[in-house]
Amino acid sequence: MARKPRVEFDGGGKGDILNFEAKSSASDRHEIRAAELYVYSSRMEIRYWPRMPRFPIIVDTGRGLVGALSGAECAKRIARLGPFESDASMPVVDATAAGFGFYPKMMLISPLVTKKRWTKAEVITLYNDRKKPDAPEYRPVSLSNRGFDRVVHEPVRRLREP
Repeated sequence: MARKPRVEFDGGGKGDILNFEAKSSASDRHEIRAAELYVYSSRMEIRYWPRMPRFPIIVDTGRGLVGALSGAECAKRIARLGPFESDASMPVVDATAAGFGFYPKMMLISPLVTKKRWTKAEVITLYNDRKKPDAPEYRPVSLSNRGFDRVVHEPVRRLREP
């Protein structure tokens, strides 16, 4: 019976080394630089450069929307989606209408993107187009009477429901 690989991971920096034993035997020992292997777990933290967004935020991952009230919750929800195929920037909108980009391989959120500002109507359209099939649509009665943070918070609340 083949043994399962044993993994030892030390830290998470670029120069750290990941050791694992191959399935064939304990003598087959390999080393891989941590920067070459992207492991998604619920313990991964999202980094922000050069500044953090104001929470709540909505992240369009391409597989669906992620709504989060904190950085830890965002990391946890994104980790559930698993590894991403590309390192292309994914749109993020925060409570102040500022546009950010999420870079999955680096687990980084940065405001250095082409779409700097979002409108209330764009956030509502994003939610209604990318929501789960069984989720209700978000149709506020009057956008002019709502602050942008309320327009973001309501879809985030709906995305967080099980």
